[in-house]
Amino acid sequence: MKALKIVMYVVVAYLTIIGSLYLFFPDTAENAFGIALSDRSTAMLHGFGNLIMAFLVYTTAANLETYRKLVTVFQVFAAGEAVIFAFQLLSGMYTFAQVGPPMIIWSVFTVLLFIFGRNR
Repeated sequence: MKALKIVMYVVVAYLTIIGSLYLFFPDTAENAFGIALSDRSTAMLHGFGNLIMAFLVYTTAANLETYRKLVTVFQVFAAGEAVIFAFQLLSGMYTFAQVGPPMIIWSVFTVLLFIFGRNR
């Protein structure tokens, strides 16, 4: 379970950084990810959602008994993020430089969560 905690804390750090950029520094997020935010309010909601999920993952990592109850939520969230980024890449909405890294990160998180989810 120690490896699971480490993965969860990495997810917390990632979500906190991405969420903070979108919520508090949308211009920096545009420059960092090479995208043009068409709607600032949607970017703020995306950032807030990431920060809420980071908080949920953090509280769960602190008490892994909670993880046993919420494992499916984390698996669906991670898989959904990977699928959305893959769709954006394959449909040509964004380039690999823009959505490739988060797609890879979420794909890895999804695989790890499914591996650790079997032990519930």
